[in-house]
Amino acid sequence: MPSTPEPPFPRITLGQLAATFVPFAVLLFAALMGAEAAQNLTMTRVRTASWVSLAFFAVAFCLYLWPGDSPRRRSWWLLAWTFALLAYLVHFGYAFFGTHHGSLREVWQSQRPLIATSNFLVTFWWTADAALAWLRPTGSWRGVARTLIHLLIFVTFFVSSVVLFGGGARYLGLALATAALISLGARLTRRKGALSP
Repeated sequence: MPSTPEPPFPRITLGQLAATFVPFAVLLFAALMGAEAAQNLTMTRVRTASWVSLAFFAVAFCLYLWPGDSPRRRSWWLLAWTFALLAYLVHFGYAFFGTHHGSLREVWQSQRPLIATSNFLVTFWWTADAALAWLRPTGSWRGVARTLIHLLIFVTFFVSSVVLFGGGARYLGLALATAALISLGARLTRRKGALSP
């Protein structure tokens, strides 16, 4: 008897979609509208949109690190990963078109080559990975390339929030690092338990 083919798209329930989209929409709306009172509207929106992205990335990263696998968890990861990316693209758009007037030269002069290159790499790689995750949901979801982009984004958010931005963003960066360490610890503990006789 032939096996049932895997669905071409991830199995995401309406409840899962609502549970991630509603907080995303509320937080992003609050981040963008809350910036209206700021002196520098564009720069404030650059920062607050990145905070929304960081929050959703923290969820996605912890789900990615946590031990075990299930279609349900993959769906939660994919939604958090996607909404984190969408908030990041809003952040990137305000930074590139608002702060730097759509000029690559301004980006390189303002951010210096290392940071500018890293930001563009994250943007294109993350977008490509999210698209691939939606189009090819079957098979291994924790490959080398995906692990590397998770680590690169983690480093980018941690350095940006704790070192560059400071202030309230520092607490978000520290919360991200703490949650990641707990998830990694759970993963290593389970692996150690599986290897012990």
